[in-house]
Amino acid sequence: MIGTTLGHYRIVEQVGAGGVGVVYLARDERLERDVAIKVLSPRQALTRAARRSFRREALALSRANHPNIATIHDFDSQDGLDYIVMEYIEGRPLSAYVVGSALTTKDTIALGCQLADGLAFAHEKGVIHGDLKPGNIRITPDRRLKILDFGLARVRTSDDSTTQTMSGTGGLGGTLPYMAPEQIRGQVADQRTDVYAAGAVLYEMATGRRPFNATNDAALMNAILRGKPDPPTETNPEISPGLNAIVLKAMDIDPALRYQSAIELQVDLQRLSGRPATAPGSRRGYRKMVARAALATGVMVMAAVAGWWLTHREPSSSPSTVAVPTTSLPGESRLRVELAPTEIINSAADASHWPKLIQGLLASELAGVQEISLLDRGDDDRTSRDGRKQGSADLAVRMRVLAIGASRELQCSVIEASTQEVSFSTRTAVESEAQLPAAIGEVGRALAAFFRVRSNGLEFARDLHPWISSRPYKPEAVTAFVQGAIYVFRFQPGEPRRYFQRALEIDPAFVAPRIWRLPTFIREGKGREDLEYLRSIEAQASPFEQAMIAFAGALAEGNLGAQARHLEVALRYAPGNRPLLSNLAFVQQVQGDCRAALDTLRPLIDGRWAYAPLYSQWAQCAIQLGLIDETRRTLEASLTVVPPWPDAYGFLDALAIVRGDSAESTRYGELLSQRLQDLGRPAAVVEALAFPYDLVGQYAFQTGAFPRAGVLFERAVQYSPSQPDYRDRLAGTLEKLGRTAEAREERNRAEALRRRTPDPGRR
Repeated sequence: MIGTTLGHYRIVEQVGAGGVGVVYLARDERLERDVAIKVLSPRQALTRAARRSFRREALALSRANHPNIATIHDFDSQDGLDYIVMEYIEGRPLSAYVVGSALTTKDTIALGCQLADGLAFAHEKGVIHGDLKPGNIRITPDRRLKILDFGLARVRTSDDSTTQTMSGTGGLGGTLPYMAPEQIRGQVADQRTDVYAAGAVLYEMATGRRPFNATNDAALMNAILRGKPDPPTETNPEISPGLNAIVLKAMDIDPALRYQSAIELQVDLQRLSGRPATAPGSRRGYRKMVARAALATGVMVMAAVAGWWLTHREPSSSPSTVAVPTTSLPGESRLRVELAPTEIINSAADASHWPKLIQGLLASELAGVQEISLLDRGDDDRTSRDGRKQGSADLAVRMRVLAIGASRELQCSVIEASTQEVSFSTRTAVESEAQLPAAIGEVGRALAAFFRVRSNGLEFARDLHPWISSRPYKPEAVTAFVQGAIYVFRFQPGEPRRYFQRALEIDPAFVAPRIWRLPTFIREGKGREDLEYLRSIEAQASPFEQAMIAFAGALAEGNLGAQARHLEVALRYAPGNRPLLSNLAFVQQVQGDCRAALDTLRPLIDGRWAYAPLYSQWAQCAIQLGLIDETRRTLEASLTVVPPWPDAYGFLDALAIVRGDSAESTRYGELLSQRLQDLGRPAAVVEALAFPYDLVGQYAFQTGAFPRAGVLFERAVQYSPSQPDYRDRLAGTLEKLGRTAEAREERNRAEALRRRTPDPGRR
């Protein structure tokens, strides 16, 4: 083959060979670049099964275009010879680095992160490798890991979960020392099979030897089927407890007890490396959050505001009673509102006296709204009822009567005096003068709800503006939506979902309430109807609403990249919108870019947004980046901005423990206890408090503060005794402290919990 040409590729030299084919270095004479060409061996080319397998390898590689996977350029046949053209990867196979010599823990973790990242991408594309081993992994001179040889891969052949083997032989696939027990039994491989092999590769990188030392195939298969290998730390005492636990978990004999995906393995490795994990700060741990976020099972919160109250709602006293919460801020002056003259457009003469009637009815409706000071409009000296000049009005209410065929429509807009922008609009149909009082009553209630929000010094108005002003909606629907939003923003007891449902009963085409409740509906398996309805009205929606409908679709699909893109589009129509920015930061955090998430959140922190979850979101990202002092300052400042959610006290207590400040720890511990008592100690909230201690405990562990890490992990276990991951991390810390008997007890408890309580995120 040397010197011959396949297509426009000139063969230069042989660089490798295997059971399926031979790999050559070749020159692409069109693009003047080096490539690797894998040619199906003549013996294999004689069988149809082998040729089908070879073609499917090309399909697998074409699906998996990722920095840690060898890129395919072409697939073709010439004179009955099948070949795949791939990028040529300089460097050496991983097997050359691990022959009798362990890599450093740092290198093992760094390469492991890349390995898991590449596998996760392949799995997302429906490709299972099936033969992962050091010989199929190449390390470039710049330490980039590349996964090669998908010759035994399985590829989804339809939209269901069925797969086809690419070995085509019907026998065992894979390389024995790295095969999972279920592979040896002849069962169908899935993601967890690759996870096992990845664990075996990590084992070899960390120790310099394979997990099982049997000298013949029968003994080796028996050892794999029997269970776990010896802990890596027995061969290499320099291995960290965290890496030791990750390897053993990846290689668990029971697939249900392994990492359930390469994403989960990647997250734990990244956390161990000290780099931002690819999962958000979940109250049940980063690993589980990634799995749920990827599946869009309700973890994602719409506009970063509806999440807690939609999933931890309190029962209302009566479904027929709407108790509007008090939202005015103490000491804040009321809004000055001017009623502009009502206009009649294209209406009949019998409505000529309607403007004065409408003015009077509307003034009567608004007279009892405590959040505003209604201004009188005079021809000469226009002054407000509190003595201020009319010219200093904050808002103007403009009413219009528009003839639409044989009927009429009342259109109401609220105009910002300083910018002349429309902040709110609504409309309602009216057939006759007799219907005016009822119609103005609807408009008045919608305006009152808007003023209730707007009166908080623009605290909420700009956040709700794009939702309620994109298109005119029925006034009472807007009222219900705003009432639900107030409960969300103020973290006051209530049930926003009930208000959102009422809004949709009044106006089914109202986009906002459907999207605000969608995360919870997705979690409950009820989101499809809302999503289908949103898509059916997308053509009539405003550009902002269209972006948010697209976001809702990406949310349901678990497509984080698309979620970020659609949020960025929505922000073009609502620049600086705080819920959208918080949500974008959440997506960035899930994607592992905590630095970008902090940059997105910084304007909200600097602006002291009075929304409690914001500060916990900040803390989660900042702690991952090691910004401990800044986290403490930000959380302490937040206590004067908004009534804190308990985890703010939990984070501050945990940070005080890390600093060794027992007085501060005691103080924040007491404040936390009091806050929980005020809330009635709801079980979900108490259990969620384990997360701040666990996250800060991981920081303490990584910085070598093992005694303080132990205290923090113990606190996490106290708050959430049924969570095995917290016990695993406590066990690893106890081992560092030489308390091996206690560590063994904690690991046994964690194992028992996993066997007794399957992970609900696993399907």
